[in-house]
Amino acid sequence: MSGPSPPSPVQAQALARTYDARAYADTWDLVLDYFEVLDYHARHPTKRSTAVGNALDLPRSRVRAWLDGAIPDPVRGIQRAEERGWLEARAGSRVFRGLNVLSSWVYSGGSIEGQWYVPRFAVGGGDAVDRIDRAFAAVGTDYDFVRSSVQHRATEYRPIEDAAVLGRVLVVLGAPVGPKNDRTHIQLPAYLETAPDRISHEFITTYLANRGQRSPRKGTVTFREDRTHGYLRSLAGFISDHTGERVTVSEKNVIVSAAAASVIDRWPAVLGDVVVPS
Repeated sequence: MSGPSPPSPVQAQALARTYDARAYADTWDLVLDYFEVLDYHARHPTKRSTAVGNALDLPRSRVRAWLDGAIPDPVRGIQRAEERGWLEARAGSRVFRGLNVLSSWVYSGGSIEGQWYVPRFAVGGGDAVDRIDRAFAAVGTDYDFVRSSVQHRATEYRPIEDAAVLGRVLVVLGAPVGPKNDRTHIQLPAYLETAPDRISHEFITTYLANRGQRSPRKGTVTFREDRTHGYLRSLAGFISDHTGERVTVSEKNVIVSAAAASVIDRWPAVLGDVVVPS
């Protein structure tokens, strides 16, 4: 008999706290108040907003808006994430694997701007297009893109539906918000510490595909990151742990040995089992 399922890495409480609520120090309290108001009114349907507010010690104006159908942004975000399966996605599921690939993409070739939380993914072409197609198919949302007018610059892909909710989910998973450089504190997602190997492998493969340059002569894969030395060492250690081979850091460069690169080459294709709708 199996034990209880582990909790989803994306929790409603953490998602709510990516939103700003001026009247609340903790946005989760806003979510709790909203549902308490709806529950109280369902049990006392004849009471009006003033009576409900007095009973729950909440401002009448806030209660009246909620009873008239207004939904706070964090509540709406949680509901949309639930409907898309992002909130309860388990670490081995197809949906979570898509979120994991998009998270890796934010680290290695994308960004989440800090005001609106809309994620953007730089896609250079070729195999990268196939990977991003499969990632969006796995999470169940479509995208549009903007082609750069600068030659050899990557195309920028952006989700269409619930873009800011998706960005917030990726932030809850650990993806960085705003600039990524050696003056910002960035860590690898905590969920990778206990994730199935397939999740870790797809994270690493996506990262290297976006950032790495393979040496035809040596077989090594090298990439340069303007990040803190601590981050680079943790990234190198993570790759080394999952390949069992040498990965080193030199200044701002991460060097994946030919032996480690050979192991990664033998891993299954990223989201290779995900069918992209035609």
